[in-house]
Amino acid sequence: KDHKSGESRALATLCNATFRIGFDTKDCVYNYILEEESTHPYEHITYINMLALHTFGIKAETLRPKLFVDIVAETKFKLFLQTQNIVDYYCVNLSGSNADRTWQTEKWIEFLQKLPKPHPFIVIISSPIEKERAKEIAENIENAAYFETQSIIEVFSVVANAHLIITPDTSIVHISAAFDKPLLALYVNAPRFHKKFYPLNSVFQVVMEEVEGTAVSEISVEKMLHAYERVYEQIA
Repeated sequence: KDHKSGESRALATLCNATFRIGFDTKDCVYNYILEEESTHPYEHITYINMLALHTFGIKAETLRPKLFVDIVAETKFKLFLQTQNIVDYYCVNLSGSNADRTWQTEKWIEFLQKLPKPHPFIVIISSPIEKERAKEIAENIENAAYFETQSIIEVFSVVANAHLIITPDTSIVHISAAFDKPLLALYVNAPRFHKKFYPLNSVFQVVMEEVEGTAVSEISVEKMLHAYERVYEQIA
């Protein structure tokens, strides 16, 4: 964890380990004290979480996470691609984790309809509760289809095989970083949060409105299209 934790302190005490790493507490139980997150206000959360390993002289070559596809999930998704006769595709995720990270249905439809042609097939994914919205968008887009994922493990396969990921700021951003996929992401304008959780992809564009605190819903279709053009120049 990147902060003081009573639960972690209790576990560190009860496990009877001879060497403990953690954040300072009133009656400290740790042999090695980590710096507080506030000491690194402009560092990515991955860097902060890796600080414990510095104790052992271990420094990661990259902050990018690593994930692996599941064979069963991969087989299911490849069958979907074959059935739809899809060779190359963009993965579009609709679902953010809250209302501030949600882009309106009509904006998704307009944006995807206006993507410069030719472009790859559009595979749309979403959280289970947004299934009907995802279907509605897919039905209004040429060469698009909704793929229903049953778990986050199945999402790995969709992301890992995509040519481009388009998504609000959510776990999909970090999954795409693990597979180093080009990314176009919609973010709430929250500078401190963005510094801590910005994408680690080699190629990415983050789209947000200029005023701090502005939600994803305020992002215009035109701004997204301009950002898409910048990404496309790097992946075409």
